[in-house]
Amino acid sequence: MIVAAGGYIVQTVRHHDNNISRSPEGLNYIGNLQKENYYTVYPVCTILRSLIPDYQIRYYMATVPNDTAQRHFYRLSTLEQEFKSECLSCDVKSQIDGSPCLYNDAKLSPDKTRYILTCAGPSVPDISIYNSVNSTRLMTWEDNKLLGNSVAEKSLPLVKRLTVPTQDGFKAQVRLLIPPGADLTGATKYPLLIFVYGGPNTVQISERFNLDWGTYLSTNKNIIYGAIDGRGSGLKSTRNSFSVYRNLGTVEVYDQINVT
Repeated sequence: MIVAAGGYIVQTVRHHDNNISRSPEGLNYIGNLQKENYYTVYPVCTILRSLIPDYQIRYYMATVPNDTAQRHFYRLSTLEQEFKSECLSCDVKSQIDGSPCLYNDAKLSPDKTRYILTCAGPSVPDISIYNSVNSTRLMTWEDNKLLGNSVAEKSLPLVKRLTVPTQDGFKAQVRLLIPPGADLTGATKYPLLIFVYGGPNTVQISERFNLDWGTYLSTNKNIIYGAIDGRGSGLKSTRNSFSVYRNLGTVEVYDQINVT
């Protein structure tokens, strides 16, 4: 439980079989210590702070429902009766290719009148400054067009994401980097290499722009490169994260093997 100014918290609630908890899956929510309310319906990653506290408005980074790979910038006003969150980055497009910005990062100015939004993926990142009042773009800080033009000339892997059921009702998230121009009919066989990692409460699959060793293997060696977020991974539910509690090296390993 992380206590923020004004009594608002990011609260992780353990799962209870009798569903007494208002958050039966144990996700990270913004709530109010003075009221039995949860103001968000998806996992919160970070509450942004400023030098001037504002107890009626909170800015935070969070995922979207059913997709832990995305990160968006939200504003929550407790002045409204419904306490609805407003996504400030969901409609932002990449300045490189016009694709949606699915992975974002944000920084607030000290007086909260402006914010810096980094569209970090899946396209080449760009950075802009916005007006906090009406969310209009004031200026582009870095458009990365030189990098974007360079990347556009390269062959990139096809990214394919899958959801695979595992034991006890859990679902594993899978991301595959498929060689460009690969034969997807099944007539041609390709080697599969899985990046194996099962650190507790971590996330391997995201929409962040990234060119790494897996990209090289896929584009130059015709290898399908994959990553798996199974039981024990983060930003799903406390029940999922705590499945490795006092059981490290068990269910997360089983999921890596069985999903593969």
